[in-house]
Amino acid sequence: MKRVFVTAVSVVVLVAIILAAVFSAVGISQKNSSKPSTTPKLTPAASPKSVCSVTRYPTSCF
Repeated sequence: MKRVFVTAVSVVVLVAIILAAVFSAVGISQKNSSKPSTTPKLTPAASPKSVCSVTRYPTSCF
């Protein structure tokens, strides 16, 4: 009897974990597809500038 109870609880927990993973994946997918991409396109020259702008001496970075 104890073995059946442990098995039943394990199956319920496993199903709950699988459902949580599916619902979170669907939620993330819908969230990402609903808003347009606002990521700016970086040119090759803009990439070092963005990295150098946060250094202590940005003028010596080039």
